[in-house]
Formats: sequence, C-alpha cells, structure tokens
Amino acid sequence: LLLGAGEAGTLVARSLKARGVRDLTVANRTASRAAQLAAELGGRSVDFSGWRDLLPGLDIVVACAAAPSRLLAADDLAPIMAARPTWKGFLKVSLV
Repeated sequence: LLLGAGEAGTLVARSLKARGVRDLTVANRTASRAAQLAAELGGRSVDFSGWRDLLPGLDIVVACAAAPSRLLAADDLAPIMAARPTWKGFLKVSLV
C-alpha cells in the first residue's frame, strides 16, 4: 500500500514497480490522483478514508503523504502483528 500520490509517492511507486512489486494499491486524499497513479502502474486505488481496513492483508505500507501527525504508528500494527506470527515486524523510515 502506498499512502500518497504526490511527487514522492509517484517516485516510490515507480521504483517499487521497477523492482518487481506486482500488487500495488494507492490511497491519496485526492481520489483522482490515486486512481491516475494506480492506472499508470497497473495497480488499484482505494479511498483514503478506508486504507486502515486493508492493513491485515498487507506486507508493505509506504507513507509518502504530508500530514500534521503520523499516519501509521506501532500501536496500529500491534494487533495485526499478533495475528500474523510469521511476520517479522516492520521498518519505519521518516524523511523530513
């Protein structure tokens, strides 16, 4: 899942596809931008308000969206990680 379809999100999405990611989902506050980027790369777009519902089935989440507070925190992932014992964890990288 890619959160954000602006300049950084577009660069990340293109890089992921170039490196073999087959299933790309894009969520953006502006739905048309998410749809455009997803269509360009053969992915799908989802409504930004519902992206958290997808977390249990995801392996990778990349947040490239400007926000006044963090979009995803360890507390959001704790119950999902507990339900997926073979999942090793997550890596958080913040670029400021």
